[in-house]
Amino acid sequence: MKNQISRLEDLATFVVKEAKRLGATASNVTIEAGDGVSIGVRMGEVDKLAGTAASRDLTFRAFVGHNS
Repeated sequence: MKNQISRLEDLATFVVKEAKRLGATASNVTIEAGDGVSIGVRMGEVDKLAGTAASRDLTFRAFVGHNS
């Protein structure tokens, strides 16, 4: 887990540095990662139990010539 967090921090740092190198005057990055489980209950009993795939999302914004 610690290694994964470190890799995600490195990725976010890389994206921001590249944006600045390419002329961005401001930028931000949000990275989300997780695993999930879906549980359905019907009439007091578990009706559906499913593991969901691991997910990773990266959101990036860059501004050129002004700040956010």
